[in-house]
Formats: sequence, C-alpha cells, structure tokens
Amino acid sequence: MGRPRDIIAICSKLSPFSSNIDPKKFREIVNDTASSEIVANSFDEVAFLLHSIRKKDDRTNFLSLIHTNILTLDELKNICREFNDISTCDHVECKHCDKSHPFCDLYNAGLIGTLKRDTTSDDQYKEYIMKFLGPYDKHIFCKGSIIKSNFYLIHPALHENIAELRNRRLGKKYNLVDHVLIGHNYTWTSRCTALKEINFLSSAILNPAIVEKISINVNDILDDNKTKEEKISIVKKMKNFIGEPSQYSDHLTKILKLVDRLVTYSERLTM
Repeated sequence: MGRPRDIIAICSKLSPFSSNIDPKKFREIVNDTASSEIVANSFDEVAFLLHSIRKKDDRTNFLSLIHTNILTLDELKNICREFNDISTCDHVECKHCDKSHPFCDLYNAGLIGTLKRDTTSDDQYKEYIMKFLGPYDKHIFCKGSIIKSNFYLIHPALHENIAELRNRRLGKKYNLVDHVLIGHNYTWTSRCTALKEINFLSSAILNPAIVEKISINVNDILDDNKTKEEKISIVKKMKNFIGEPSQYSDHLTKILKLVDRLVTYSERLTM
C-alpha cells in the first residue's frame, strides 16, 4: 500500500517467530495481516473518497463479485453491471453513466492497479509497468471513469478477503492467475498477457481433468530447470490431447498457441 505503518504492522506480527520462520508461514502471516488489518484500515482512512462502497455491506457485496485478480475492461464492466443490478449499459464511456462506479473507489483506495507503458526499456517483452495509486498521488484520483488500461490488477492485500467473501457468500472460488507477480512498479511482460489469456480460456472449460492437465503443462514450461528440448516435448504432448475431438476444441487450440508463445518467451530469457 506504500505506507510505512503497513510494514510495521506486518513486522510486529512476524517478530514472535524469529528468523527461522518457514516461507509458507511467512506468507500466511503477511496475507492475514494485510486482509484483516491493513485493508480494513485503508478503507476507513479513505472513506471520504468512497461513494459506491463506503458502507461495509456494499463493499463486501462488491468484493465478492470479483472472480479473478487480473481483469480485462470487459470483465470489469460486467462486474460493475452486476453490482448495479443491471443487465446492460448503453454508455460507451463509463463517465457518462449515472450508476455506481465501485472500481473507481477501489482505484482511489490504491487497491486496483493499471498498466502504464514502459518507455524506458528497449526490451520488446517488457511492455508495461504496474501502477497503484499511492498515498501521495492525490492529484490523479478518478471520478466516474477509471483510467484506461489493457488489464486491471487487484492488489494482493485483497486476495484473502475476496477469496473468503466469494466462498461464504456465493460458494465460488477466487481465481488467481499463476506466475504473475503483482505489485507497484513491477514489470508486466508479454508472458503475463499470455498467462492471463490462458487462465481466462481455461476458466470456461468445465472439465477439471483438462484444466488440471493444462495447468501442469504450463507450470512445466515455466520451469527454469527444464531445457528447451524438454519444453518442446511438453508442447508436442499437449498437441496430442488437444487434437482429440472435444466441445472445448476452440479454447484448447487458442491455449496451445499461447503456450507456444510461453516457450518463445522462455527462450528469450535464457539468451
């Protein structure tokens, strides 16, 4: 969240465990502290900037509708319509809509990030920088229309909270896009785009066995310990099961093309 006191809050929770704390426990403490203390305090502190989700009931309802940590503009608009209990919206630009704009509130609270083109890098794969509104960025609050971005990034501090709300209120899962590290000023690469698209296509496949197989293969391709030949072999195996007739053939064909892109990106990293 960019505030020194947040670091202090996390450190105070970690201090009883000394330096021998294992990584899993470390993550649990950080996530729990972010969800139960830091985020709750953040919403209270920026309450004067909130319009749509100032009330806790509205906020919990809204957060429970967020199904994944990386959203396209279309996904963002769909959630907004559901929150406003409308099926369609005739406005091309959100700023012309007189309904509630919950994502603007989330942006002003520094809890949803956008992508800004990286003009400092010559690397074609490092296209964008992730940006979250910080405590000193008072001049760029959004009012009625969130900043345009290729993707919108839910702050990691919200993950535990959203996952619990979706499970309790809707009986649904919160879908994290694996292998994409989200944070202020982190790099968004073409690999991130491919992983989001694979995740999106996989979410439409209702066969758990197929989804699991895709996930395992993607994880193997992203394994730095695997050689180029091993990764090519994985892709060939994917072509075999993707080539089998299925109601998901179109989705699987698109996923295979994205996986090929991941192999190309992995080769670029090792050059």
